[in-house]
Amino acid sequence: MSKVNFGHAFERWYKLTDAERKRFDDEQKRGTTPLYLEALDHLCGLAVESGMKALMFAAKLEKPDAYGDFPKNPSTGRRPHVDELWDIFIAKASGRKTSAWVPRLGGRGTTPANVFQTWRAETRYAPDGTISEGIVRARLEMAKRLKSIAEEEGL
Repeated sequence: MSKVNFGHAFERWYKLTDAERKRFDDEQKRGTTPLYLEALDHLCGLAVESGMKALMFAAKLEKPDAYGDFPKNPSTGRRPHVDELWDIFIAKASGRKTSAWVPRLGGRGTTPANVFQTWRAETRYAPDGTISEGIVRARLEMAKRLKSIAEEEGL
């Protein structure tokens, strides 16, 4: 079994997210929105999660498990998703050479709020209005900022 490559995963999820965002914007301009915000939000969460893992592994802020994946939380027995991983990433990236990442994610040189705190994998299929366009746009902006950092780090 091959090991997980989060840099590759991030690139693929980010491209899908960006393509769907462009499609969503085009549909909105035409007055139709067949793509649910929840689906776009889900793709964005997967992209950011993969990107954070790739950056943490590359900077040796976290050690992957035997499968190359992010280690499980010993108290829960599961791997964190973007909603929990965000706070882990910010805490680990606040030191050493990676400290420049955190203010860049905040946009104005500040520590960013966890815009993924309410992100849940199970909301991806239900276009029930639980995800607002404003939340999705904030998360997409965070994905773009993370992408910029990842490119500079050679991922």
